[in-house]
Amino acid sequence: IPHYAKGKDNEAFESAKADWSHYTKINDVSAAEELEHWNRMLEKFSYDTEAVKEIQEELFSATKRLWDEDLEAMEYALDMGEITTAEYYDELKRYRDENFAEGSEEYKKATLEMKDIGAEMYNDRLDASYEWLEHEKKYNNLLTEDYIAGLERMEAYTEEYYRDGRISYEEYIKAMGKLNDEKVDVIADAKRDDISDWEDSADW
Repeated sequence: IPHYAKGKDNEAFESAKADWSHYTKINDVSAAEELEHWNRMLEKFSYDTEAVKEIQEELFSATKRLWDEDLEAMEYALDMGEITTAEYYDELKRYRDENFAEGSEEYKKATLEMKDIGAEMYNDRLDASYEWLEHEKKYNNLLTEDYIAGLERMEAYTEEYYRDGRISYEEYIKAMGKLNDEKVDVIADAKRDDISDWEDSADW
């Protein structure tokens, strides 16, 4: 039965570690390359329980570094305009679900980032909708029923954003309440205008 040295007595393992340490000092090693290296080391020294423990620690560290590099690449693509905010949100959600255990620090961090992005996307869309309605009302005599239809479309996509988890329940309730108040105000304004027009045209 062959005998294998273990732990710090394993000269082959210590030599391989020294070689890798030297390599990383003279080369720009990516997290993916580092991960691949330690997986090869795990396979090669699987017989050594002490070595395996050390390699597992290195694998964990390399994996976290890989996550950081991937997330930084996504943020860079967003900042450079290579992807839209919506695409960044979807990519971050996919990456979170595929790589992070629910409840882990990384999962929570990604989820908070998604929450901020979701709220930003929703508010930007809401602002654009209000601007369009007011523009059409001011310059194109938008009818009351068309204005209300626009508010109802906003309610519909508010429901969608909440259902997809892009805005919180608190944000959803606040937005829906405001939109409903807007509809009530628009209807009340239209009725007042009708009464005023009737009074102006009445034959006294």
